Amino acid sequence: MEGVDENIFFTDEGVWLKPIAEKKFKVGISDYLVDKYKEFLYIEFKKGPGEEFSEGEVLASLESLKHVFDLTLPFRGRVVGVNKNVEKDVVAINEKPMDTWLLEIEVMSEAVLKNLLTKNRFYEIVGKK
Repeated sequence: MEGVDENIFFTDEGVWLKPIAEKKFKVGISDYLVDKYKEFLYIEFKKGPGEEFSEGEVLASLESLKHVFDLTLPFRGRVVGVNKNVEKDVVAINEKPMDTWLLEIEVMSEAVLKNLLTKNRFYEIVGKK
């Protein structure tokens, strides 16, 4: 998809991860998820800075009118920061999801990247170009 940073990875569910330093990533949701859920109205962070998380543990819940999307990751790590601005106003998530980070995380090993999808592969799977 044009306009999406090449240096970005995706989970199968549509969560993006952008490297910012060794073993550190910004995390957000893809435009695919915003299209799927229509509009997010509320976000609740389940983990805060300094807290460790397990594979598949819910890090944040995003509510739309009829559904809730639980943001999980397929590996262990630690939350370094949360974007409190989106907690107060979710408009940025809906308008520019690929530019709006939700969490900053640190992973134990960059080997986790082998379980993620490249930008091209993700958009190929979800049918966007």
